[in-house]
Parts: sequence; structure tokens; C-alpha cells
Amino acid sequence: MLTWVVDLFKNIVASIERVLGRSIRAQLVLGLVVAYVIFIGLLFLGAYIAVFWGILLIAPLTATIVEIYKYVRHSIKVEETQ
Repeated sequence: MLTWVVDLFKNIVASIERVLGRSIRAQLVLGLVVAYVIFIGLLFLGAYIAVFWGILLIAPLTATIVEIYKYVRHSIKVEETQ
């Protein structure tokens, strides 16, 4: 099943690149596709590990991790400019 999901993701990315080219819009759309694919993958992982609670808690947990990552990345950029 995992290989099927990976192949599906590769086909989606290839199709978007063919249609939109390598413009800024394509990068935005690809970023959204990647985010959705990661979220769906984490949703399946949460369902596999903790069934109901995994499905219920994966969205806030993912959002928290993303915000912490953004904060750390921004902090590193600020330190580099000083």
C-alpha cells in the first residue's frame, strides 16, 4: 500500500509540473500538495497506532510541530543576520 501511495504522489507532482511549469504558482501548488500528502500519511499513521485517538489528535499535533519548526527556522535566520 505504501508503494501505491508513493507512486500516486509522484504522479500528482509530475502532472502539476507538466501543467503549471516551474513558475511560482507551481511551487505554491506543489507545497500544498506535499502538505496534504504528509497530513494524510500522518492521519493513517495515527489511525494505525492509536485508532480513534490517533485520528482525533493528529491534526493539532501536526500543527504544533509545524509551528515549532517555523519558529526555530525563523530564529536561526535572525541569528544569521546579526
